[in-house]
Amino acid sequence: MQKIRIKIVGLCLLALTSFSAISQTFTDFRFTAEAIGWQNDLVGVINNQNLTITFTTQKWIENIAQLPATFNLSGDYEVKIEQMVQKSGITTNDFRRDVVYTINGNVRYTVIFVSPQASGLPMIKINTENGVDITSKEIYTNMTFVLSDPNNPANNISKTDMNDLIRGRGNSTWYGHMVYPDRKPYRIKFDKKTSLFGLPAAKSWVLLANFYDPTLIKNTFAFELGNRLDMPYSHSYHYVDLYLNEAYNGNYILTEHNQVGEGRVEIDENEGWFVELDFHYDEEPKFTTHSYNIPVMIKSPEFEPAVMTNPAYAFVKNDWDQLCNMMISSTFPENGYRELIDMESIVKLFTIALITGTGDFDNPGSVYFYKDKNGKISGGPSWDFDINFGFNWDNVPVYQINVANAYCTPTSAHYLQYWFFKRFFEDPLFFIKMKEIWNNNYSKIASMSQFIDDMAHKIRKSATENFKISWVDYPVDFDYWVEEMKKFLNARINYLDLYYREATDINTPPTNSLKISVRDGLLHISGLCAGETLNIYNATGMLIHHSNVTGNEMKINLPAQGVYIVRSGKDIEKVVF
Repeated sequence: MQKIRIKIVGLCLLALTSFSAISQTFTDFRFTAEAIGWQNDLVGVINNQNLTITFTTQKWIENIAQLPATFNLSGDYEVKIEQMVQKSGITTNDFRRDVVYTINGNVRYTVIFVSPQASGLPMIKINTENGVDITSKEIYTNMTFVLSDPNNPANNISKTDMNDLIRGRGNSTWYGHMVYPDRKPYRIKFDKKTSLFGLPAAKSWVLLANFYDPTLIKNTFAFELGNRLDMPYSHSYHYVDLYLNEAYNGNYILTEHNQVGEGRVEIDENEGWFVELDFHYDEEPKFTTHSYNIPVMIKSPEFEPAVMTNPAYAFVKNDWDQLCNMMISSTFPENGYRELIDMESIVKLFTIALITGTGDFDNPGSVYFYKDKNGKISGGPSWDFDINFGFNWDNVPVYQINVANAYCTPTSAHYLQYWFFKRFFEDPLFFIKMKEIWNNNYSKIASMSQFIDDMAHKIRKSATENFKISWVDYPVDFDYWVEEMKKFLNARINYLDLYYREATDINTPPTNSLKISVRDGLLHISGLCAGETLNIYNATGMLIHHSNVTGNEMKINLPAQGVYIVRSGKDIEKVVF
């Protein structure tokens, strides 16, 4: 009987303690209009069962990083955040992250903001002069610019003197805003060179809208892959949430403007050149090549007048006509064209295009090349990848395999089909370089699936806010499209690997018939086929041996030690002599 009484008393005490804890509640929790710069208070939704207080808004909140909460309690209790006592309407806190209030050391309430300002990403707030809309890609508008980074306050910038400028930019993304006006891309121009996120200071920066991308990850994917492949001048990327004229404008990527300069494409500004191949063909100075009729727009140098009749631009066209004439020639590829190009950078540019299945290389559009003074024609940087991974223009994005009208399916061609780009793949040494870059970087390429997961985790809260206002008129399942992007990527990599792991040229699967060894100072080759030719190239692409095959074996005395490419018929092998 005594034990029963003890149990009953214990249960009663536990119930009283539990009741006491539950009775220690917030009865009101808000931010006053004065504190947040609004006309009305912002009142939280209190859930005493889950012990949460939730604020849901996309409206801009002033001083969210140092904001005093005003609250009432169900009794005369002490409230703390960690060890700091909280005074209603006085103590300030940073509400860009969840904040936990403890009542009397017993009850823990979590204050949650469902807001772009609490996405975990940096914020950019831009106000144009007199609040005017940005309606032009040519005419700049004065602006104020404020960058706040909750993860690294050293990145914070405030420029409020209205000396900085903003305008629209882009092609298909810009024209899309006519239907969905919230999704404009922007070009920023500071009055003085300014460093953002610790990057080299520059006047011009870009805010990419990812207009056609339900994952918001495709452009960063291409930028990251370029960096992993050590492709010169690949872009950096920083996700931000943008407020424009006090209204939330969505998730953007801040990155470098495509231009010549420090931290950009670092070449001679007067005797080097930087060009964009683009079918829009809408910016001077511009020209089309004599062979292939490629539309080329010159980004640098910048001479006045900026028209092709200015003889100062002639050297750019001459370089392109020389390359194109040599590539279209019947003597290609053994006509010295390789001496004009930096093959590795072009291979890396094409590799990114093939993996992502971008349609811009079929037009072409937004494809960049550069050449430094006394340098070679080089590819890059990669740009404009929000329409890829099987994108379909029929109203919604499509990632399905074998969609007939998609730009690319996982089993689309393993070479670029625009006739100028395809010509490179018809050079056996270029194809060998493709294989070399692919195989040497396969682990980096394969790991990009994890990169997609990492980015999705990073921007998930921002993506949720973005698609509340975005361009589509149906719900966007962000996680679904991320998974579809990964499916496409993995299938595409597996398909390309069939060719670049073993294949010998763009059309024929590997035969593996050549057997090559070095013995007694000679190159021993077996598996030859009578009637074929045998060509051997050095590492620079120079032909150093040519002969007609009369049997299935040959011995060759090479001029020096080094790396050589051996080709007979459809078979190609690399050998170290």
